[in-house]
Amino acid sequence: MPLDVHITLPAEVRLLPAAAISQLPTPWPRCQDIRFLHEEPAAGDSLVVVSQSWSHQMHPDPTGVKAAAIIGLLKKVAVKLRAENRLLVFCDFLSMPQPPTQADQEPWTEKDSAAVLEVMQALPQLMFKADAVIHVNSSVTKLVMGEGEKFSTTLKELQKNCRLRQVGNVVQVYEEFGLMNSSFNGNNSPYSISAPGVAELFPERARQPRCFDQVYTISNRRVKSIDDLPDERSSSHCSACWSRVFPVHMEQKDQVVEMLKQPFGYRIEVEPTHQGRTYFDRFISIVKVALMEENAAHEVIFANNADVKNDILKGGARLRKATQMGPDVLAAELKFFTEQLETKTFVPVGWELCPEPGRNGNMTTFEAQQQDLVSSLMQVFLEELNIGVSLSLWRALREERLADCRRLLQEKADPNIVDGKGKTCLHHASQ
Repeated sequence: MPLDVHITLPAEVRLLPAAAISQLPTPWPRCQDIRFLHEEPAAGDSLVVVSQSWSHQMHPDPTGVKAAAIIGLLKKVAVKLRAENRLLVFCDFLSMPQPPTQADQEPWTEKDSAAVLEVMQALPQLMFKADAVIHVNSSVTKLVMGEGEKFSTTLKELQKNCRLRQVGNVVQVYEEFGLMNSSFNGNNSPYSISAPGVAELFPERARQPRCFDQVYTISNRRVKSIDDLPDERSSSHCSACWSRVFPVHMEQKDQVVEMLKQPFGYRIEVEPTHQGRTYFDRFISIVKVALMEENAAHEVIFANNADVKNDILKGGARLRKATQMGPDVLAAELKFFTEQLETKTFVPVGWELCPEPGRNGNMTTFEAQQQDLVSSLMQVFLEELNIGVSLSLWRALREERLADCRRLLQEKADPNIVDGKGKTCLHHASQ
C-alpha cells in the first residue's frame, strides 16, 4: 500500500530495509547506532511491523535467536506480498531510541523520552495499517556474557559507588559514581574491587558492581525490594534509589553484599503470552484480521509460533462472528478483550525505565507506569477506529444491508478504515 496515503509516520520513527536487517551483528545494535541504515519511506513501499517479546531488560534478544526468526519470516513476507518496491521494517529496538548500555554511548535525554512517546502513540495505527505484521515470541534459556555469575562487595562500597533502584522484585545498580562516573553504562568487564576485606574473603568473586547488576543478598539475607536494604537510605529517594549522601550513624561493622552479574539487565521470566504489551500487539492484529477473510489474513499475519498465529486468527474470527450477532454481542466481545489486559503482567524494558518514577513526587512503580501507558493506548486505538460500529459497517456492506449502513454511518462508523490489503469496506463492496 502507498505509505503516504494510509499511514502518517512520526518523524521519530526509523525504518530499515529488510535486507539490511539480515546483515546486522549479534546482538543487534541500538537504533541510534545504525542511523546510516535507516531509510525514508516513499509511495509504493511495503511496511512490515515486527512485534517481539523481550528476553532481557536492556535488549530483546542478546543471543540472536529471535533475530534469526525475524529474518526468516521477512523472507516469507516478501514472497507473500510480492513487493515491487522496498520492504521497510519497523522493529522497536532498531526503530526508536534505546538507553545506553555502555560507557561510550550517548546518554539518555529528555528528547529521547519525547521521541519514544511519539513513536509509541503512533505504533498501534502503524501496526494496524501495515502490509504485514510479524509476531516473534520465545523464552531464552541460554546465559550470555557471564549472566547470573555471583560476586561479592561490601555494603559501604556499594553505598559509596552506586545508586540503586527497584524494578519488580529486582534491586539493581542503575548509576555508578566510581570509575565510570556514568549512569546506564553496562560495561561489565570485571576488575578487582578495592573494598577492604572483600578480596581476602572472596578472592575469586570480588569485582566492582556495574550498571544493571543485581543486589542478591546482604549478609546472607535475600534482597527483593528497597525495603530489604539497611536503614542507611536517603529518605528523599527511598522508593527508587539510595542517595550518595548517607547518615553518619553507619554501622561500624561492614556487611558482605552478594551481587549477580547482569550485563543486559534482569532476565524477563514472564512467558510472552502473559505479558501486557505482547497481548496488546496481538489484539491489534486480531482487529486487523476481523476486517478480512481468514484466507487473506494468512498473507498479512506471520509468527514464529503456530499457536500464536492461530490465536490471532481465532480472535479475528470471533470478532467477525460477533458483528453478525448484533452490536450488543460485539460490545461484549470487545469488553472481554480489553478486560483481558488487566490480567496480564507488565515487565518494563530499557526505554520504559527512563526517567524513573518518583522524580516528580509521583510514587508509582515502573510496572504501573507501563500498564497505564498500554491501557491508554488500547483505549485510544478503539476510540480512533470507533471499532464497535466500524466493524459492523464492514459486515453490513458485505451483506448489502443498506439501512444498517446508513445507521452505522450516522453513528460515526469509519468507512475509510483499511484492511491488511490497504482496501476499505467500500472497495470490497464495489467488488
